[in-house]
Amino acid sequence: MRYEPVVDPSQDGVMTAGRVVAIVLSVLFGLPFLAGVWVVLSSTVLAHPESDQHGYGLIFGTLLAVVAGLLTLAALPFALRGTARKVVGAIGIVAVLVALGFVGYAAYTVLTGS
Repeated sequence: MRYEPVVDPSQDGVMTAGRVVAIVLSVLFGLPFLAGVWVVLSSTVLAHPESDQHGYGLIFGTLLAVVAGLLTLAALPFALRGTARKVVGAIGIVAVLVALGFVGYAAYTVLTGS
C-alpha cells in the first residue's frame, strides 16, 4: 500500500507558486548552462584552434557552465512534486556530471595539447 501525504488545501496555492518560481529559475539558469557548454565545446572540439587563440572561451565558458549547471541542478527538482522530484534530481545530477565531463575533457585536451 502506498502512502500519499495529505496536502492542506490552503497551502496548494503556495506550493503552485513555488513550483512556478522553480521553473522560471530553472530556465534562467539552464539557458546560460547550455550556452557555457556550447562555448567550451565550440572553442575546443568543434572549431579550428585559431578561433579561440587565447582560450577565453574555454575559461569563461567553463566557469559559466559549472556555476549555471549547479544552480540549475539546485532549482529544477523543486519544480515537480514528490517522487518525480527524486527522479529528476537523480537524472539531473547525471546529466550535469556528463556535461561537465565533456567540459573537463575539452579543457584537458587544450591544456595538454592532445
